[in-house]
Amino acid sequence: MGKPTPCLKPSRSCEKYLRLGFEEVMNPVIIEEEEVKKQFGKEALAVLDRCYYLAEIVNKKPLPIRLFSVDRCFRREQREDEIRLRNYHSASCVFCSDDISIEEGKSITTGLLSQFGFEKLRFREDEKRSK
Repeated sequence: MGKPTPCLKPSRSCEKYLRLGFEEVMNPVIIEEEEVKKQFGKEALAVLDRCYYLAEIVNKKPLPIRLFSVDRCFRREQREDEIRLRNYHSASCVFCSDDISIEEGKSITTGLLSQFGFEKLRFREDEKRSK
């Protein structure tokens, strides 16, 4: 079982991550631009998911690191409509390990999404893979 933040009662979404052994973290709403640039370089302005940035901050913890966050996200949308929102809640997770595999990533994804009722999953590689 994972570890929730001490000040909030876990939501149903949070409970699903906790069952998979993830630790809940609260991301700061505002992160200094210079800190984001250190992590993401020229892609910094496109970064919406701060959970990955947070994993870099806590890299002093022993591996493996399993973090998740259900936080508010902000986007620079020129106009807002039913599919383009300037702010919304999003669930994010990060798993850092010296020996993580694609199969383990698929297992985590399947374990999480099955708790939401998704039974048939199909995986395919994406051009924008993390390095």
